[in-house]
Amino acid sequence: MGLLVRDVMNENIMFVDENTTVDKIAEFMNRQYASCVIVKKRDSAVGIITDTDIIKKVVARNLQPKDVKAREIMSYPLIFVKPDDEIQVATTKMRMYNISRVVVIDDNKNLVGIVTADAIARTVPELIDILELKNEIAAEKEKVLKETPEEESLFGVCDECGNTSDDLRYVDGKWLCESCREELQ
Repeated sequence: MGLLVRDVMNENIMFVDENTTVDKIAEFMNRQYASCVIVKKRDSAVGIITDTDIIKKVVARNLQPKDVKAREIMSYPLIFVKPDDEIQVATTKMRMYNISRVVVIDDNKNLVGIVTADAIARTVPELIDILELKNEIAAEKEKVLKETPEEESLFGVCDECGNTSDDLRYVDGKWLCESCREELQ
């Protein structure tokens, strides 16, 4: 089993009421060194406000923070994961919804934490190494493609069937063995 959400989530959750003004929220976030707060309506979490929300939805529009309430700029609905989900579930949801945080809820639907893309990146630095290596491999493959005549064959793994071959040829963006090339015809 891989890294779990519970391994990287922050359990220190900051809450504000939906009627709290943005000036109070910004002051609170600054005091707590927080990059986000969860907005509550009565006893339910209904949205999230990030430092980016304050910049884009208040400052950039030249609005007065004392005149804007949390409910007016919060992002909703909350996107969530479970503590026992693998970290890939959180990263997939972040990519899917173009967000940098997801909330963590337990089986009783209680909010128990927040996972940020930054926390994942700090916890899993080897992912950065893997991405860099992948980019290097792609660049090397591009170089080989430019330098290899179409009629020349190479040794390697067929992109289609996964078998090793000493007769790989580049066809339609893939390195194919003789069998897979024949299937294309």
